[in-house]
Amino acid sequence: MKGQIFIVVSLFVAIALFALAMNMQVIPEPQDYLQNHFINLRTELTETASYAVLDSEDVSAALDEYILFSNTVLSAKGYTQTIYYTEDSGLITIDIYLGKGDEYYKDKIIIDTGVYI
Repeated sequence: MKGQIFIVVSLFVAIALFALAMNMQVIPEPQDYLQNHFINLRTELTETASYAVLDSEDVSAALDEYILFSNTVLSAKGYTQTIYYTEDSGLITIDIYLGKGDEYYKDKIIIDTGVYI
């Protein structure tokens, strides 16, 4: 009787370990995720700068806060992002780079703050 209980318990443990191993496998992201993340990043940066101008907030502080947030989220997913911005005479210029492995997307956004006044 003890041998039968041992075999039944060991089968349950083996099944549990197998199920756990199957759940721990990494599911690769589809290729278009990089493009989707880039489009979202570009849209959010544009909206962050625009809302900061509309609300008469510090644009640099708003962009810095969003860049820190997006860098934390995207680097956890294995992406590399580089974002530079400048504010000069009513123009905000944002250079965006987002890459993973050999693939990358790059863009430059120019926002004229004069149209918000």
